[in-house]
Amino acid sequence: MRHVSKRHRAHTLRISLLASVGLAALAGTQACVGEPPAVPPPAADDASPPAVEGGGGPGDATVGVEAATDAGVDAKITVSGVAYAKGFDVPLPRAGMKLTASGKTQDVAVATDGTFSATSILAPYTIALEHAPTGAGTVLTVFEGLTTATPILESGRYDGSTTFGATVEGTITGIASPLPPNTYVYVSARSTSNGVAAVLRGPGEAPTYAITPAWKGNGTRAVSVHVIAYESTGGYPTSWLGYAAKTMNLSSGGLATDENIALGAVATKTINGSFVPASFDGALGVYLRWSPRATEGDVMTFETPATSPFSLVAPTPAGASIEVVWYKAGLGSATYTAPTMGASYALSIPATPTLTSPAAGATFAAGTVFSWSGPTAGVYELTLRSTTDAPWLIVYTKATSVTVPADFVPSPASSYTWEVRYFPNPATVDQLVGPNGVSIYGAVSGGGRQISIP
Repeated sequence: MRHVSKRHRAHTLRISLLASVGLAALAGTQACVGEPPAVPPPAADDASPPAVEGGGGPGDATVGVEAATDAGVDAKITVSGVAYAKGFDVPLPRAGMKLTASGKTQDVAVATDGTFSATSILAPYTIALEHAPTGAGTVLTVFEGLTTATPILESGRYDGSTTFGATVEGTITGIASPLPPNTYVYVSARSTSNGVAAVLRGPGEAPTYAITPAWKGNGTRAVSVHVIAYESTGGYPTSWLGYAAKTMNLSSGGLATDENIALGAVATKTINGSFVPASFDGALGVYLRWSPRATEGDVMTFETPATSPFSLVAPTPAGASIEVVWYKAGLGSATYTAPTMGASYALSIPATPTLTSPAAGATFAAGTVFSWSGPTAGVYELTLRSTTDAPWLIVYTKATSVTVPADFVPSPASSYTWEVRYFPNPATVDQLVGPNGVSIYGAVSGGGRQISIP
């Protein structure tokens, strides 16, 4: 566990909303379960958040609003959204912050739950979200080409505030004990990345569990524990035996015992499809997701080597969305909502982005143009990531180039890597600021290049 200084650090948030076609207007501103289960494919964004002592204090937050001068008054919208740190556990800004509009002079009140509102915005517009988490460098996260009136923003870095946790123990009933041959019980609960919130019991073991879900925000949390039982000979489940869930109110540092959960029947559906190209040699899996913007433990993943065509029988537990995911190490992943029973569709493996400019070893500054080539149907993510806690820049866009805004100020003598990832699904940046957030979609990477500032 890495600890950072207890020194009280201001936690700041700035959102700039500018009516624009692209970021150019910002220039001058910016588990698989077989045996055993694997965690879902990691997104190549930020590292897991460290558990730290103490938390960020109140800081300043501003929203600059500049609507395009246009005769189409009726096209202007009120943008009412909410901002979170990465992982969606901590709303931004915190209590004591507020947003102040500039440009077309518009005061925007920001509640302590991170909500904000800006009027007379002409879409498409761009939002630049600046977040200075405790124990890490500032990140400027930019969402280009938005048209939605209700964006849900996720910063590109986790918040460094205190991580809370509690342990839950119990027995799974409704299944034989010890578990029969080829029989498994998988238990999980929503948790931040550094929480231990999943356990798999296999043949010959008692169907008991002990997990420690972790969270941020405050010391209490309602946590839902999900249990699914299945049979497997070592790969994708061959049959689904039951499902159950139980929600309990936890207090940080507590121990909840005898939280027994009784399995019930679970329905299934068949998912058919194929890969394009058919020779794809990665992994294919089914995600069960119980809430939007789900984090570790709130998603169960069951994978198998990819074949084309494919046919998978998936469980459909109450309240879960069913998603299909493909994954390949060194390439990336993509997630799709599963079709209705009996439907079949093709999963296309996209080309990876090709970095164009700047070259490896080059220097950059405000005004530097980063460009690349690649598919046009989805959304790109440009990341300028430092090797230290220097500021980061993350941009989501449909374009194949981004100009570094003047608001992004990298630290002197810092080395940076720039990387571009391509999201084949969703098709618009609006979807990335929708109810599901960014990380669930999966993306393919064009690799990275080392650069530095003058």
